[in-house]
Amino acid sequence: MQRDNEPITDDLEQKIQKMVEKFQKLKVEINQKNQNEFAKIVAKYNARIKEMLSFYSAIDYAKQKENKISYRAKINYSYQTLDYSSKLVKLIDTFEIITPEIEAYLLALKKHISQKGYLIDTKYKDSATSELHSFHNKDFRKRLEKELEKKLFKKLK
Repeated sequence: MQRDNEPITDDLEQKIQKMVEKFQKLKVEINQKNQNEFAKIVAKYNARIKEMLSFYSAIDYAKQKENKISYRAKINYSYQTLDYSSKLVKLIDTFEIITPEIEAYLLALKKHISQKGYLIDTKYKDSATSELHSFHNKDFRKRLEKELEKKLFKKLK
C-alpha cells in the first residue's frame, strides 16, 4: 500500500524493462542514443532511491514497525535493481554490442523486475526484518559497541 508522498519506482522499472527488451531484440549493436536513454533512466532511478531513503528515515520504527520493514525491503530491492542496471550501463558503454555477459545481465534484470513483488515479500522483507531488529535491539547494540571499542582500542595501541 502506498502512503502519501511515498516515492515509487514502478514507472522507472517499467522503463528499464522496456529498454532491456529493446536491447534483447537488437541482438547485435546498441547505438549511442539507446545507451544514453538507458543511462538517463538509471540516473533517474538512482535519484528516486535517494527520495525513498529520505521518506524511509521519517518512518518511526517504534510506532510503525511493519511499515519501516516493508519500506526497507523495497529499498533493498531497489538497490539490487540499481546494481544490475548500473553494471549494464557500464557493459553497454564498453562493448556497444550484445555480448554473452550483457545478455546474461539483461536476462537477470528482466527476471528480477518481473519478480518484484515476490522478492520484496520474501527475500528482501526477511533481510529487512533481521537488519532492523538487530539495529533496534538494545542488547545487540551494546554487544556491538563493546566489540567495536575492543577493536578500536587494539588499533590505537
